[in-house]
Amino acid sequence: EQRVIFQEGERLELTKSEYELLRLFLLHPNKAFSRSELAWHLKIADNPRTIDTHLSNIRAKIGDAPKESRYIKSVLGIGY
Repeated sequence: EQRVIFQEGERLELTKSEYELLRLFLLHPNKAFSRSELAWHLKIADNPRTIDTHLSNIRAKIGDAPKESRYIKSVLGIGY
């Protein structure tokens, strides 16, 4: 209800879209989502590449470098 996420006891400041994406990943830890699926979930019709920006912001906030990602993995040919 409060849309609050903590990492190692520290509260993360996320936008609504960032929160919704991270929540989706946490609810479905073993599922790979395409950009289109993620855009549909966020109700973004204009440009699914917007997802890349949101995920880049999330990764920066949680300290998850794309090349050494521990949390959000890129799946070649699928998405995230």
